[in-house]
Amino acid sequence: MASYCGGLSSTRRSAVSGPWRSIAWATIVLLGGFSTLIKQKDFLFVTIISFLEATRLFSSAVDPEDQFIINAPEVVAAKTEEIEAKEQGSWQRHHPTNNQTAAASAPPRRGGLLGWSWPSSLTSGRRRRRFCTCRLFFAKALSTGFTSAQFAAAITSVVLAVLRLSRQDYVEPADQSSSDHKSIKGSLNLFYGLVLAQGVSNFLADTMLPVDVRRVLKLSMTYQLGHSGVLVIKRYMLDTYMKCSGGRVREAMDMDLVSFAMEMARSTSVADRLVGVRVLDRVLSVDKYRGLALMRLRASIDTVGSVIAMLGLKNKTTEEEDTRGHAANVVLELSPDLQVESFPEVLQMVSSLLTATKTTAVSSSTSSNVGVELTWLGVKILKKIMDNPDNCKEVVKDADDQVISSIVELTTVSDDTNSSSISWSPVTEEIIVEAVQVLHRMVRTTGDAGKALRCKISENLHVVRNIRKILEHPRSHTELLTEAIGVLACLALDETGKEDIGGSARIIRRLVPFLVVETPSPSNRVELAKSAVEALLILAVDSQRIALRILEEMRTEDMQQLVDMLSSDSTELRIMAARLLAVLRANSLAEHAHYNRTVDNVLPLLLKAIKLEVEKLDALVPAAGELRAHDDNLEEWRTKQGALLESFIGLSVQICTFIQENDFGDALRNANLTVDLLMHKLTRILDLYKSPDTEYPGIRRVTVELIIWMVRSNRSCIEFFFEHQVDKVKEVAETEARLEMFKMFCCGVGVAKHRETISSLCVLY
Repeated sequence: MASYCGGLSSTRRSAVSGPWRSIAWATIVLLGGFSTLIKQKDFLFVTIISFLEATRLFSSAVDPEDQFIINAPEVVAAKTEEIEAKEQGSWQRHHPTNNQTAAASAPPRRGGLLGWSWPSSLTSGRRRRRFCTCRLFFAKALSTGFTSAQFAAAITSVVLAVLRLSRQDYVEPADQSSSDHKSIKGSLNLFYGLVLAQGVSNFLADTMLPVDVRRVLKLSMTYQLGHSGVLVIKRYMLDTYMKCSGGRVREAMDMDLVSFAMEMARSTSVADRLVGVRVLDRVLSVDKYRGLALMRLRASIDTVGSVIAMLGLKNKTTEEEDTRGHAANVVLELSPDLQVESFPEVLQMVSSLLTATKTTAVSSSTSSNVGVELTWLGVKILKKIMDNPDNCKEVVKDADDQVISSIVELTTVSDDTNSSSISWSPVTEEIIVEAVQVLHRMVRTTGDAGKALRCKISENLHVVRNIRKILEHPRSHTELLTEAIGVLACLALDETGKEDIGGSARIIRRLVPFLVVETPSPSNRVELAKSAVEALLILAVDSQRIALRILEEMRTEDMQQLVDMLSSDSTELRIMAARLLAVLRANSLAEHAHYNRTVDNVLPLLLKAIKLEVEKLDALVPAAGELRAHDDNLEEWRTKQGALLESFIGLSVQICTFIQENDFGDALRNANLTVDLLMHKLTRILDLYKSPDTEYPGIRRVTVELIIWMVRSNRSCIEFFFEHQVDKVKEVAETEARLEMFKMFCCGVGVAKHRETISSLCVLY
């Protein structure tokens, strides 16, 4: 298309410059130098042609590049108004509400339907068209008159030139030998030849000028440009043509539809920005061109910055509303690779979308739907941005906490359990889910930035209340519940958050039932149980008050369900369940004896599992050096086994603390183990895990604790201990790492410090 416009420009420039050459030759050479020598017929023909060419020069103001000068602005508006009305709202991806009707003629686009019907704007357009009918008539008449005059002049000039060139009787026979008439024939042939060439050039230009409708329509459908496709492509062709006409041929040849749209998006004109961002939105909706267009777009920092800035428009006009909507679609495609550090304003702009339901000011009958749609796009963009942990850290720099407060507000549901604060439609439900997911990504950020984020979010007065209402809402599905509980678990790492959550009996009461996992159970239900166990664990790990509250809310079957998780197929669920049971057993009171018996009865299963897991490790460790290609997978598996052993041994230690020696002997017999065999397996654990990790920070500590308990409670263990274990226990005490002082880690943060070091436990000898 760019080469087509370049050819058109070259032909048109030749056509425009031709009359000047013809007139110059006629007036200076023929009429000036040979006015008394040429025939009367040629003198008349040259004079007529010169006036006709002058008329063509005068009427050149109606060349295509000058049409916008002749046609009044209201004429252009009258042509495009109906199209713009159809395009209005085309950026939206969802159906309007029941009391509104989607435009029947709207073409399809990704994810939903295009626009809405706007009877009010069309009615206004009809009034405007009636108002400018007279001006439209005179403008069209003027344009038609100039075009007709130009056409008639061209035809007449060519006919006269052909007549004279065919006759070649420029000089009388008597004057053929005269030296004065020697150059007349050549001069007239040159003049008539120029006129004929000019006519042919005009014919080619006029033939190329009409837009190839099929080509334009095909291009419009290829890029899914919608109702405004023809206008957009004409504007693209005009800009390319004008660049060629201005001498910027290379720039014009390099300008494709994407670069044209990017240039429009950087414009200071609101109308041009709408054209540019609309074209970008449509091109990105085509799978075939999305990758290349995104690559081109990401390479232009100025264009990306301009599109991001459009998100902050105030929706004062429908033009701004559409610009903002299309820009949101474009930013949504760019968001996975957006670096907040490179575009610091993006968080503020996206935050303005999150509050669009409050600020939308266009057309009261549709503002609610527009606001919800913009909010939906805003939370989608923010979620993708927050997928990058580095971007989460940038939220801390938001002095006004605007992003946090906006996201927390989107998680609000009403106290009425039969409905939410806004209509619980699929769109609004998705907004709530996405908002909770964004919160979850923020609160699980690691490092100092994560601590600061959890502190800021915990200080929000509504976050814990909103999460509680989500847990209590009957329409909250498993995915939403899992994310909401994940937010609670991470907020419990902050002192303020832990106090607020632990002080809410309703939250604890809602978390306990989620521990129940039916067999067989969907994977998402297992994830929900894991989230609930993790949240309860973090709340209770260093707080007897919260642990006792959890026990108060639990029923016997809930405790049994928690114990049954120790045999789950999910390693993560087994780990979390064992850790929570250890905390509850350590903080239980005499009135919880029925719970304690349920937990104590699982000791044989724990001891047998410890033996089996160590044997698995022993079997794979020798092969690790041979399977270099699988080292990463082996290390990941070894890490999981370490966390499982730590949790099982830790629970065994807590059970052993409260039982008698003969009960431990019974547990060994039920597990088909001997004391020496168990002591040997514990020794192997100290050999296999000499370097603790945040996934299993206490594996050496709990192993030493179990060894010491067995030595103290069973004299037969003393000989084995001093023969095989004493040096290893001393090594553990002397090489205690700082991370071993914490009971567990979550989001890179150590949770609950131990009150004594490992070396203080080894005072036995």
